[in-house]
This record gives sequence, structure tokens and C-alpha cells, in this order.
Amino acid sequence: VNLAQQSTIASNKTWIIILISGFLIALLLGIMGWLLARNHRRRLQQKDLLHQQEIRSVKQKEQLNQYMSVLQVQEEERNRIARDLHDGLGGLLAGVKLRLSTIASRERNPSSKEEIGTVITGLDHSANELRRISRNMMPESLLYMGLEPALEDLCRYLSNPGTTIRFQAINLQATYPQEVLINVYRIVQELLSNALKHAHASQVIVQVSDGDRHLFLTVEDNGQGMAQTTSELKPSGIGLKSIENRVALLKGRLETDSDASHGTTTNIEIPLDYERQD
Repeated sequence: VNLAQQSTIASNKTWIIILISGFLIALLLGIMGWLLARNHRRRLQQKDLLHQQEIRSVKQKEQLNQYMSVLQVQEEERNRIARDLHDGLGGLLAGVKLRLSTIASRERNPSSKEEIGTVITGLDHSANELRRISRNMMPESLLYMGLEPALEDLCRYLSNPGTTIRFQAINLQATYPQEVLINVYRIVQELLSNALKHAHASQVIVQVSDGDRHLFLTVEDNGQGMAQTTSELKPSGIGLKSIENRVALLKGRLETDSDASHGTTTNIEIPLDYERQD
């Protein structure tokens, strides 16, 4: 009897061990299957995420390419209009002034001479306004003298009794690619316009430096500052979005720190060895 009981107990233990082993194996297989399924889902999610990122990247590149094409057309048109104004209308005004000056020198009637002088003064104001418009469209100093003289001239021109604009150039090169020249100039032009028209700053500092194959641009003012979530920087329908797009075209980085009590500081970093988008 004892032998039979021992045999039964041993048989039961064997079955228990087999059942427990089978359960553990099934549990292990289930865990492995769940892990494999989870990893597969993660891989699918990562692939889908990468695919969505690639789609967004392609769309962004297409948008930037379209924006760059628009900018190129705009700059070409600005350049053409600036030349027409300077060479055409500017030459006509100069010719009219010369003829009036000749007539005034021959005129003996003081009253008529004074009236002619008033007209000549009006022509001078018109010529100055024409030069201002032409400079805003396409400054000759930018194309023929380089970035530093053009920015220095811009800061000096926009300075007024209520606002002092200081320009600092550090290690700037004599020549840069035209795409860099035009976009950097337009960026500074827009930032200064923001400081003058919207921030009402009394002091503005523009610093541009070249180092480590990068162009570093900082524009700092002591104006009213801006709300980061608003679109206050939107003069002439261009605004901050235009600056962001130009920086993106140059593969650069843009950081803006604005506070109502300390004004606005904009830092831009532009690589000088970026690959231009076709």
C-alpha cells in the first residue's frame, strides 16, 4: 500500500511539475508575444511619426522655396524700380532744377526770383524723398560697398533726435553671397522699423559680427517690448514672420527676448557655409 501511495504521490508531483512548467512556458511565450507585439506597434508608430515628419519637412521646404522665389522676384522688382527712380525721375528732377537755377540767375525781378527759389527748394525736397524711396528699395551701398557700409548707412539714416541708433561691426568681411547680403539687410531694416514705429525706443544697438563660419546679428532696444504671443511686430504688412522666413532661408537660428520694462533683444545666428535650397 505504501508503495502504491508513494507511486501515486510521485505521479501527482510529476503532473504538477509538468502543469506548472507548461503554465510558466505559456506565460513566458505570452509575455514574449506581448513584448513583440508592443515593439512592433512602437516601430509602426515610429515609422508613421517619421513619415509625418518627412511630409512636414517636405512641405516646409516647398513653402520656403516658394517664399524664396517670391522674395527673389520682389528684390528684382525693387532693384528695377530703384534704378528707374534714380536714373529716370532723379535725372529729370536734376535737369529741371538746373534749368530753373539758370532762369533764376537771369531773373531781375526780386519777386519772381523768390518764387523760383521756392520751386527749387521744393525740387530739392522731392529729390531727397526720391533718394529715400530708392534707398529703401535697394541701397546702392549694399550692392557696391558691402554689408558693413550699408548697415552703417542705414543706422545713420534712421537715427533721429528722438532715437539714437548705434552700429557695431566686428570682423565683417568685404564680400558675402548676395543672398546673405540682401536678407541680412532686410532683417535689420525690419527690426529697426519695429523698434522705431512700435517699441518707440530711444536707444537701439545693432551689432553684427563674423566668426566661426557664422554671422551673428543682435538688435537691442530699450522700447516698450512686445507680447510674445501677439503679432505686434507687423509693420508694412511684413512683420516678424518675414524675419523668421528670411532666417529660415539662410538656415539660421532666431531668438527673441522681449519685456515691457527692458525692451526687446533679437539674436540671430546664420551659418556661412549652408547649402542654398534649389
